[in-house]
Amino acid sequence: MTSYVVSFPIRDTVVRSDNNIPWVLAMHSNVVSIFSCFRRAAATCRSISCNTGNDLSLWAKERVLAPYISSERRNRIERVLENRTRNVVVVLEHLHSKGNENAVYRSMDALGFQEAHSITADEESEAGQASGDPRTDAGARKWLQIRKWHTTRDCLLHLKSRGYQIIATAMNNRDNSSLPVQDVDFDNKIAFVFGAEKDGVSDLAVEMADVCCFIPMIGFTQSFNVSVAAALILYETRMRRIRMFGRNGDLTDEEKRSLLVEFYVRALTSSKARRVLQKYKYDATDSSMTENI
Repeated sequence: MTSYVVSFPIRDTVVRSDNNIPWVLAMHSNVVSIFSCFRRAAATCRSISCNTGNDLSLWAKERVLAPYISSERRNRIERVLENRTRNVVVVLEHLHSKGNENAVYRSMDALGFQEAHSITADEESEAGQASGDPRTDAGARKWLQIRKWHTTRDCLLHLKSRGYQIIATAMNNRDNSSLPVQDVDFDNKIAFVFGAEKDGVSDLAVEMADVCCFIPMIGFTQSFNVSVAAALILYETRMRRIRMFGRNGDLTDEEKRSLLVEFYVRALTSSKARRVLQKYKYDATDSSMTENI
């Protein structure tokens, strides 16, 4: 028999569940409050027991983790989630410099973009692409959802199937129809593709793109460093979205709750908290942030 005790802000009210059957014991003059409490108790019990064994629901994981994180940290995480979006994603195609890749992730985190896709050859992945450099990413990588790919075609087909408009960052394409970034249509979900430092995006990426865009330049040089280009385009995107929609963040409640739990895990510094997670068969070292991207 498993019992859960949950206290609500109603005087002398205790909610108890034995074998998933909620019982409400209340000493309160207002009968309506008792029935309201009963409904809340039933919902609580269903949420707690939604998984079998000791596995916890997102609702329960949040409450297990929250006591181990300061209120200031929790408030900051909630503010970050309010300003996050996955409707604009970044694709990095065969970047050679680890520093450039991490700098892009740092800009993404700072400007509120949650999802990235990194296309790397097998040997590049084996060379240590999964690790971050604190000098360039400032710890940003752990707060993002990053999925690895081995081919450009697979990555872009996946994003197209999810409804993203593919925008390759290229000064010139075959029909010279590349647009200044400020002329891009921001009404749709967007995936910006940034190419390698020397050669830029591949011919395949340009061919599969719905449109190409570039950053207008007025100097002798005709290109930016890839991490600088990404920062400029993402900043322009953020400001355009704020002007159009009133805000950049647009995560659903379900997405926020899922990321909240993942952010709590990443914010943990207490070994005791990690032992609590392990007790409930939740591995704090294993990320599930890429499951749905």
